[in-house]
Amino acid sequence: IDDLPDGVDVVVLCIPERAVVEAVETCARKRMGNVMIFAAGFAEVGGAGIAAQLRIAEVARAAAMGIVGPNCLGLTNSLDGGVPLTFGTADVRRVTGERRTLGIVAQSGALAGIFRASIQTRGLDVSYSISSGNEAGLIREDYLDYMLDEGKTDVFMLLLEDVKTPEKFKRVAEKALRLGKPLIVGKIGQTAAGSRAVASHTAALAGSQAAYKAMFEHYGLIEGRDFDEMIDTAVGFLACADKMPAGKRAGICTSSGGAGVWMADACVNAGLEVPELDKATRAEIDLQIPSYGTSQNPVDSTAQGVHKLGYAEFARLVAKSPLIDGVMVVVTARREAFLENDLQRMKDLARDSEKPVFMLRYTLP
Repeated sequence: IDDLPDGVDVVVLCIPERAVVEAVETCARKRMGNVMIFAAGFAEVGGAGIAAQLRIAEVARAAAMGIVGPNCLGLTNSLDGGVPLTFGTADVRRVTGERRTLGIVAQSGALAGIFRASIQTRGLDVSYSISSGNEAGLIREDYLDYMLDEGKTDVFMLLLEDVKTPEKFKRVAEKALRLGKPLIVGKIGQTAAGSRAVASHTAALAGSQAAYKAMFEHYGLIEGRDFDEMIDTAVGFLACADKMPAGKRAGICTSSGGAGVWMADACVNAGLEVPELDKATRAEIDLQIPSYGTSQNPVDSTAQGVHKLGYAEFARLVAKSPLIDGVMVVVTARREAFLENDLQRMKDLARDSEKPVFMLRYTLP
């Protein structure tokens, strides 16, 4: 490190835990801007590890130097050329700015990477994927605050083990709410066993779940109950953030009566409404479906109706109803060729509709 020029933007330490404190002290003396520490073995192991992490934090504060980690996987920045500062497997797909982007912050490196890969698998863009680790210096709120001010990230996903500075967390949450930027949060460590695991993972204190939920509700944070729900919520905002539903009234169209009933129950259980469609819309749909179908809502077009018009056209008819705020299309993917033939109409509908349209596949390809 002594051989490097002074004032390097970021120094990435790929060295054993026992050598980290001295290296951080050298970086501070050389006026380095930031230091990323991959090594584990600090506050999460207790004893000497706690003392070492406190020393790192003390040195960094005195030198006004940022610390990423320790015990972290690093970060990827897909903006401005693409920068992978991580020892994990990183598919850094450069973001052009033409589509909405997701920013991911998690103490866990593995989960941050899995969230990123899951979003990219769906063909969507990730701006930043950040593993903050033990947070001896920079904490999650710092990363979120920067991304909000930068303005190049549209949706945020936060995996939360604890909140170290409640006032800073509230300030950042309030800023996201004010800017209209969805903040999707997964709070882990909600049980005694989970809290114990959190403490051994990053030395975090899980805290009162009731207090967290009250804070999330107050600042409009969207809590995900599991991995899939967080991903689906993020995908929904990335796809439809410019056409948010005006209310809670869901229109459902499908070629399977049973699938329609299942979706109707799921909507109601989630706090949505599934109203019967207006007479004019029903009359238009009735012209296109056989007598054993139904236009009430859920709309069961039957397989015959779908083969006649396609899923997209029935979704367009449902979206026209003044009693509907958003549309859910429940499809089978048993015949991929049929969906491919309907794909352009689906894209046209997604582009032209003033209401959000979501598609659920209930069979494997």
